[in-house]
Amino acid sequence: MKKITLIFVFLFLSCSHDETLSFGSLFQDKMVLQQDEYVSIWGQAKPGSQITIETDWGERKVISANDNSEWSTKIKTLKADLKPHELSIKSLTNKIIIKDILFGEVWFASGQSNMGWQMGNKITEVQGAKDEIKAADFKHIRYFRATGNDSFTPNKNVNGSWRVCSPKTVSEFSAVAYFFAKELFNNLQVPIGIIHGTWRMGHPAEAYAMPELLEKVKGFEKINERIKISLYPNTPYNMWLSSHSYVELNQLINDDNNTTFLSDENKKFIEKKYNDSNWEILSLKEIN
Repeated sequence: MKKITLIFVFLFLSCSHDETLSFGSLFQDKMVLQQDEYVSIWGQAKPGSQITIETDWGERKVISANDNSEWSTKIKTLKADLKPHELSIKSLTNKIIIKDILFGEVWFASGQSNMGWQMGNKITEVQGAKDEIKAADFKHIRYFRATGNDSFTPNKNVNGSWRVCSPKTVSEFSAVAYFFAKELFNNLQVPIGIIHGTWRMGHPAEAYAMPELLEKVKGFEKINERIKISLYPNTPYNMWLSSHSYVELNQLINDDNNTTFLSDENKKFIEKKYNDSNWEILSLKEIN
C-alpha cells in the first residue's frame, strides 16, 4: 500500500500545474486581431506538451511545444462584428483564457519623437487636446504600447498591455496614432488596434523586416552575417566602444560644464583648436 501511495504522489507531482504555459505578450485581454485573416499566435509551454487552442467562433487546433518550449500556429478570424470574443489555450494541467477580443484593422505605429508625442503632453500641448480627451470615448479603439528595448536579435516578448480608448486612458496614447485610429474608425466603423513601438531616435522600417526577406533588397545583402560580426566583442570598433563609459544623453545635457563625464584624455577632443589632421579614414566595413 505504501508503494502504491508513493507512486500516486509521484505521478501527482509530475503532473502539477504547468507554470510554463503562456501566450506571447501581445495576446492579452482587450486585444484586436486582424479581421477575416489567418493570424499567427504563439507562446510557451513545456517541451513536447500537447496544447489545445479553442475559440468561441469555432476554431480549434491541437499542437505540441517544441524542444525550446515554443509553440505557434495560425487561426482564422471573422469579419469585424463589434462583438467581444474569447480565445483559450489548454494543456493537461492548465488553461488560459483571453477575453474581450475584437476583430478589426490592426496597424503598427513607429517613428521618432513626433510619433511618441502623447495626447496628454503638458510641455508641448496637442492642439485641442483638452476637448479631444474629454470626447475620446471609443471602446472599439484599442492601443498597445510596447516599451522600448534595443536588441540585435528578435525578442520573444515585449512589455506592454492593451488599453481601451477612453478619456481616462487616451492621455497616454500617441497623438498621431490616436487621430489616425479615430479617422479610420469613423470611416470604416470597425474596431481599430494600434501597436505602438516608437523607441528613442526612431527605427528604420527595415528593422521590422524578416532578415531573409530583407537580404533580397539592394544594400542589405548578407545582413544576417553583418549583424553577427557587429556583435563580436573583439572587433576594433567594439573594443574601442567598450573602453568608454556609458552615459545617457540627458546626463550630458544637465551637465553645466559638459565635461563631468569626459576623461582627461578625451577632453582635448572637444577643444575648438584640436588638430585631427592625422586621423585615419576608415570605412564601416573596416570597422566591422
